[in-house]
Amino acid sequence: MRNLQLLVLLGVILLLVFYSIYERLQDPVRSDYEQDYAYQLYLANREVPQQIYFLDEEVPLQDPQVRERFAYEIYVLTKWRSYTIELLAKAKYWLPIFEQILRSYGLPTDFKYLVVIESGMRNVVSPAGAAGFWQLLPETARMMGLRVDHEVDERYHSLKAAHAAARYLRLAYQEIGNWTYVAASYNAGIGAMLHAVVTQQAPSYYHMLLNPETNRYVMKAAAFKEVYEHPLKYGFDLPVRPWKPKPYRSIQLRTSIPSLREFAKMQGISIETLRALNPWLVGESLTLPEGATYEIRLPLQANDDTSLEADEEFLPLPRDSVITPTDNPRVQGKAKQIAAEQE
Repeated sequence: MRNLQLLVLLGVILLLVFYSIYERLQDPVRSDYEQDYAYQLYLANREVPQQIYFLDEEVPLQDPQVRERFAYEIYVLTKWRSYTIELLAKAKYWLPIFEQILRSYGLPTDFKYLVVIESGMRNVVSPAGAAGFWQLLPETARMMGLRVDHEVDERYHSLKAAHAAARYLRLAYQEIGNWTYVAASYNAGIGAMLHAVVTQQAPSYYHMLLNPETNRYVMKAAAFKEVYEHPLKYGFDLPVRPWKPKPYRSIQLRTSIPSLREFAKMQGISIETLRALNPWLVGESLTLPEGATYEIRLPLQANDDTSLEADEEFLPLPRDSVITPTDNPRVQGKAKQIAAEQE
């Protein structure tokens, strides 16, 4: 009798599984969003904004599909509250700094939100080899003026990397001519976005058919901007204290260091502490060209009350203007190339 009951129970379970598969096959285009009951509950109880702007362009929330995609990214941020609180705390410190750097290059300051999506403002490495806050590939970083070798990897220097990212974004705009496409190109690449712009002729990024990651990329940044600017509206009513890195003092090196371990020992600190304050020092030594200097950060001395805010200095900024193409010859040339290949 007991075995018969187990068989009946197993049969019911299998029937439910097969019915679920059958339902899915009957509607293969059902979105993943519709599979999430919690998301449906969220839509029923939260009001998605009627109008938002990102990178000086209105996000077309009047389009039901665009609205759904935006609402889902808001939902993700509100669902993973602990992680979003961490992002908000770090953003309060870092985003004003990155905003100042972006503004100095004549770029829309909304680009600061890309660093949140790229790395969560952490020095991480992607499977493709992109590294640092701004997730730059080695060759791209070198092209944008960073030192990347076996001793130093300045992709891990948050400020220098921000300048490199700004140079890349400015270059991408000269190629593409639209800020939202530029943001998407930071994920997909300039060539891929040029190809998509020319071949799809979509009215905007929000109506393009891109790979899943790039398809969500700009929407994620726009959603974080909304939560960052209106935290109470989305339930983040606890005071979020700005994250701050440990204070430090800076010294200027004028000679090479054969051994960073010996140098750290001479400073009375461990090599781990030296690397924590200078994560771009990835090797065992530091070689400087003749006549060059290099800034090293060390812990504050007991009688030194210099804070990070007082000591932080931005790198020299170029003052040249951003090219604003109207009929972009690069786009026109790409269109002719693709047309020729399709003939």
